[in-house]
Amino acid sequence: YKSLPVVNHALDQGVPLQWVTIQPVRLCRRSDGSVYPLESMAQHACQHPVRAISGIARPQQFEPQLGQLGILVLQHVALPDHHTYTAQELHHILAEHVENTMEPDATEAEVVWVTTDKDAPKLKQLLPPEQQAQFYVLQIEAQLPAEHVAYMLQMCSLPLMAQETIGSGSSDSSAPVSQT
Repeated sequence: YKSLPVVNHALDQGVPLQWVTIQPVRLCRRSDGSVYPLESMAQHACQHPVRAISGIARPQQFEPQLGQLGILVLQHVALPDHHTYTAQELHHILAEHVENTMEPDATEAEVVWVTTDKDAPKLKQLLPPEQQAQFYVLQIEAQLPAEHVAYMLQMCSLPLMAQETIGSGSSDSSAPVSQT
């Protein structure tokens, strides 16, 4: 990350960087909103062949993340970050991957696709209703260490305290305070 100009600038200015940990929290069925907590993800997802599709910044992390949850991914379609899906492309991906990896006695309805929170809205627009039941979303949350949260709250309150102090001498306390 130190190769990013914005990171170097922040470090040069003495701005403390706060790193977050991304943690999966649940698996959600796209079609009906059914939620499967972490404890039951693998049990539910492993009842069917699982494929993954993602268009995120670091797609190489998505499949291992699913594996750590006990979900064995047979195939992962990793697309570029902010990928713009088309109906034709999605139809092709679904047909090709199901055809190439379908177990001999499995039906297309038994195939489970897992995608990211970021990709889910894009895919939902393009999926016919009968295929939406096959799609699950791995929902994640960003977790920041408690000491970083406390620091950030302290930093956020400093300008507010300064505004209150400056504004308290004013006859109109609702007037905006210029900080130039």
